[in-house]
Amino acid sequence: MLQLAKEKHIKLPEEQLQAALNDVVIQYGAQDIEQLTEELLKQGTNLEELKEEIEAQIKITKLMNTEVRSKALITQAEIEQYYEQHLQDYQKKDELSARHIILPLTADATYEDELKIKQHAAEIVDQLRQGADFNELFKKVSGVTGQPSANLDNIKRGELMPELEQAIWDLKPEEISIVKTSLGYHVVQVTERKMHTLEDDVQIKQEIENILFRKKVNQRSQEWLDNVRSKATIEIMP
Repeated sequence: MLQLAKEKHIKLPEEQLQAALNDVVIQYGAQDIEQLTEELLKQGTNLEELKEEIEAQIKITKLMNTEVRSKALITQAEIEQYYEQHLQDYQKKDELSARHIILPLTADATYEDELKIKQHAAEIVDQLRQGADFNELFKKVSGVTGQPSANLDNIKRGELMPELEQAIWDLKPEEISIVKTSLGYHVVQVTERKMHTLEDDVQIKQEIENILFRKKVNQRSQEWLDNVRSKATIEIMP
């Protein structure tokens, strides 16, 4: 490949070679070039051979960048397809905030008991829709003192019990609903939703683009190397 790099007129500025050499000095734990030279001699090599090796590596890297990386372009269609195929993974990053009041339903509750609790939940909803303060109703229903809050902040998918999870993620901001679970009747209101969609989240788009780019580079690198090897002429000495 070094020969191919020469054919492609791949150049290496002296300052780039010197910068790479300085990195090697640090890697060896040497103080300067002179000390590095001494270490190399102990290993049976020398500074000139190291320079040639570094130069060859950098030129091959530049060749790969020119022939492979610069041509590994990612389209918007590929990004969207990957997003759709991994939608569940990205939905896990969604967040919402809500207000919540629970009216407990005990295991030994009668049918009449449940009707009363359900009616109570409906009355709470009516009061909220007429402008009542959610936290004040929460304190009244729960009977707690101090500064309690009905707020559930920054909830991610999968953090709530399944029955409540499905219902609460279906609500729109400010929408109020009654949800029945094994614990009782819940009065919930979503206050904010943070949905990480491909259109709105630049970070997700960049993340997907990076993933696809690495995959495409790896694939194209192997194809390019196979092609180079297949075209290489092998001179057999008599």
